Parts: sequence; C-alpha cells; structure tokens
Amino acid sequence: TLRLFQDETLTAYSAILRAGGFARFANLKKCSVVRDLGNGEKIQMPLNVKEIQRGLGPDIVLQGKDIVIVPESFFSF
Repeated sequence: TLRLFQDETLTAYSAILRAGGFARFANLKKCSVVRDLGNGEKIQMPLNVKEIQRGLGPDIVLQGKDIVIVPESFFSF
C-alpha cells in the first residue's frame, strides 16, 4: 500500500516504481489496473508497461482504491 499526499496525482507506472520496481520475472506487457466503480462492479484495464517505457502507450492515472497488478512471466527475455 502506498500513501499519497492530498491532491497528489499518481500513475500506475509511477506507483510501481515507487513500490520498488519490477521483479526479474515480471510480465511488463500484461500488467493491469483494477478499478472499483463503487456499485459492486469492478473493471480491469490493461497496462502495457513496455509501451509506456518506450513512450508509445498510455499510462493510467490512479484513483482511490485502484489495484495495480503485475503478473509473473514464465520466461525473462
């Protein structure tokens, strides 16, 4: 869990870096953000960190109670 200052904006990629970065076998192409819509419904938004690092893909601005998921990969290339 990351603590934020009031009115601080944080993206998913920045949150991952703040939490210590990626493990060796992290699957950077298959990350996601889970957002609670408040009505009992949740959505899962894809997050391709490889594209974000290259400046080719969008990052996601986090909202309260968002969960960032970084899955493991079977192979590290």
